Amino acid sequence: MGASWVGESPVRNLAFRSNHIKCAKRARQSLARKTVIRLAICLDTEARRSSNCPRLTGGTMKKSVPSFKPLIGVFVFLFLPGLFVFFSCASGNSKGTAKKPNPEEQLRRFFDTSSKGEGLIFHGVSAPRSNKKEALKLALEDAARKVAFYHWVEGSVVQRDRGGKSFFDYAADSEIELSYNHDYKAYVKDLSYDPETDVLYDSKAVYVRVRYSSGSLPLKYSPGSARSRPSWVTSPPSEMSGFPATVGYANPRLYHRDTMISSYENAVIALVRGASQTITSQRTYSDKTGGTFNHTSIRDSTLTARGRLTGFYVVDTWVDPANLAVWTLAVARAVQAR
Repeated sequence: MGASWVGESPVRNLAFRSNHIKCAKRARQSLARKTVIRLAICLDTEARRSSNCPRLTGGTMKKSVPSFKPLIGVFVFLFLPGLFVFFSCASGNSKGTAKKPNPEEQLRRFFDTSSKGEGLIFHGVSAPRSNKKEALKLALEDAARKVAFYHWVEGSVVQRDRGGKSFFDYAADSEIELSYNHDYKAYVKDLSYDPETDVLYDSKAVYVRVRYSSGSLPLKYSPGSARSRPSWVTSPPSEMSGFPATVGYANPRLYHRDTMISSYENAVIALVRGASQTITSQRTYSDKTGGTFNHTSIRDSTLTARGRLTGFYVVDTWVDPANLAVWTLAVARAVQAR
């Protein structure tokens, strides 16, 4: 009996298995391509936020929502302290800028003598030094010198002028002399100040503001705005609260300290000249050294003033920021001619 087959033919079965393997292979390749494409899309930040991004687990495709909790923790740990420090510094700087005036305003307010309290306010100045204690000591001594002027100071000025037709015939000179208690350093022990608020350092000088409790002067004065030139600079007063007043001026010197001192010394001389008797002598003569046709008339004049001040007091001081010239507003309780 010949052989017989039951079921599918071997050849047909083999062809079916071959086709099935090819289809499965194509399906796996197609699935792999789709997976690679979707994974590449999920690399984008916005795509990763989607819940459709697949994750490979055990060779199968599963969908999951990525967790950002570790990233949030890293952000909080690394960035928040820096942001806190940044905004704190910015806030501190803005507050400091709003409160701190510029150097001109700060110096203007420092010279204000209208503060309430017992006694009078005096200021002293010294040149900058590497030893700040020594600079402060000299500034205190200058303040004590002004206290000596407050008790009494005598001033005299002799001014000579010579003039003629020629430019070279003109000449002028003056002699100024001040007399006061030269033991003024003894007043230093009577001065009080706060080292934190009553001492000012800058590149030009060292300033100190002191209170002298034994002094008194019923004076009404308002310094005005610290941002502008005082009105008394352009319109010097002749009296304040019933006291003789004047303004002293000094051109810039090599050292700012010398400019400050010269300014208030000139205020003393201005009060003496304004209230004391003056003697003016004039003399005219001829110069014939060049012959008859070179005859020249020369005129000499001399002005002399002497006086004694009591209660001399510097009310305010203004430093011109443009050229560092110094203006001093001062009064005196009494002026006596000598």
